[in-house]
Amino acid sequence: MASTQNDIVVLAAKAFLEEFGLDCGIRLEEVASRLGLHVQEVEATSFDGALVRITGSPIGTVAIRNDIPEVGRKRFTLAHEIGHYILPNQQADIPTPCRPFAIESWDSSLSSPEIDANRFAAEILLPRELLRDELKHQPTLDTARRVASRFGTSLTAATFRLVELSTYRIAMVISSEGKARWYRPSDEFGRAVRTGPLDRRTLAHDLFAGNVSTVSACVPADAWLFEHNLREGASIWEHSIFLRSYDQVLTLLELRERVEVTTDYDEDEGEDLDPEDFTLSRKRWPR
Repeated sequence: MASTQNDIVVLAAKAFLEEFGLDCGIRLEEVASRLGLHVQEVEATSFDGALVRITGSPIGTVAIRNDIPEVGRKRFTLAHEIGHYILPNQQADIPTPCRPFAIESWDSSLSSPEIDANRFAAEILLPRELLRDELKHQPTLDTARRVASRFGTSLTAATFRLVELSTYRIAMVISSEGKARWYRPSDEFGRAVRTGPLDRRTLAHDLFAGNVSTVSACVPADAWLFEHNLREGASIWEHSIFLRSYDQVLTLLELRERVEVTTDYDEDEGEDLDPEDFTLSRKRWPR
């Protein structure tokens, strides 16, 4: 991901928030109107949102599927379409409506315009300036619920935003049909998460098979993480919830202790120090 200073999505969102206010997320239809967009809910089965531009004119229409289960998800869809409308790298027509799997998803298999529109939506609905207090502590699903309620978003969007901005070793995973579809780690997480069929030792696997809706426990780390450089017997905290409206499981993974056998820090610490390295006759100099 590009640095914040050069990230066109972050810069566009920052300008948007400066223009319309940090609370614009709860006034999106009003903001859309000021942008020249007419918002209309429609009956649809194949898409959640669609942007129709008027050629040669700074106006257009956003169509939103009327039976989207959550108000927060519906608001995110509108923010996503506004992203398509104003992001500098998306001024050409979006060729197709946005399918349900493309909204509130950070799956790397999605096209760049869809991922950027999702990132833009998260930036304006959940401004980083207003999340600073929440990020001082280890985010949990309870934190995500509180944030979702405060900002009027879905639990998925709130969890993504907390993970994206967190300095703790956490990651979120979205699973459907018994498979981990995509994940988003914090910058500090430092591990790749397995995608594909869920390991039977994961709580997420159990949720697809049972009636329990929320679970939290310590599970073997290799149930979620690849074994490379993984300590034998290492564990990871898993917090999972079944999202019945979407037939998905949302998982928050948390590394509370080191799981690696070795790290770069260990290698640096293990080097023998030569007293001559602290004199002008040293053989090695910092690079």
